[in-house]
Amino acid sequence: MRFFDSRLVTLLLAAILIVGTLGMVRPDIFFSPLNINSMLLQSSVIGLLSLAVAVTMLTGGIDLSINATANLTSIVVAILLSRMVPAEGANATLQITALALVIGLLVGFGCGLFNGFLIAILGYSPILATLGTMTLFIGIGTVLTGGNTLFGISAFATLGRGSALGIPLPAIIFLLAALVLSLVLEARRFGFYLYLYGANDRRQGFRESMNAACFSAFMLSAEFCRLLPA
Repeated sequence: MRFFDSRLVTLLLAAILIVGTLGMVRPDIFFSPLNINSMLLQSSVIGLLSLAVAVTMLTGGIDLSINATANLTSIVVAILLSRMVPAEGANATLQITALALVIGLLVGFGCGLFNGFLIAILGYSPILATLGTMTLFIGIGTVLTGGNTLFGISAFATLGRGSALGIPLPAIIFLLAALVLSLVLEARRFGFYLYLYGANDRRQGFRESMNAACFSAFMLSAEFCRLLPA
């Protein structure tokens, strides 16, 4: 495992420079608790999506359907909760919330399974396959909602807008997800096959394991999308 990477050091120094510059220009606003909390909330969403893309880019491909996957899973969960908790603003029970979470994870799993099947099994180009599934998932979401906005559902409000020790929960979820992904990629055989697939997806002798890793990468990517705060 490499603890120091020149590219990461460069990015870190650039981030410190940007933060320092903005802090000197408007220290009263930039370093205010409200602004820091807002930045953590916004960056956690981008961070989870970046993890979803990163794990597929390691295979030498890309997943263009991450946003559509996140939207579709959120729509399915929102519709489920609206049917089970019809009163606007009413609180869902722990059992209903848990069921909705599991259903959302299953929808994300299905989206990733479909992407993985198209790419790892049928051999379609990742950019073309996920471009097509992006359109498909958006279309399904539009049909389910009828083009209307879903609102008044607060089952995951605490998870999406809550905090622990002053740190927004979505930021904590992102950090935990990034840590787990890092450990999996560096310390497990799955990570080895993922890097190997990205280096040469036709490497003989490892073909079956590499295809399984690629398949799993797109399912993992979809599950990261489901972790996005509501």
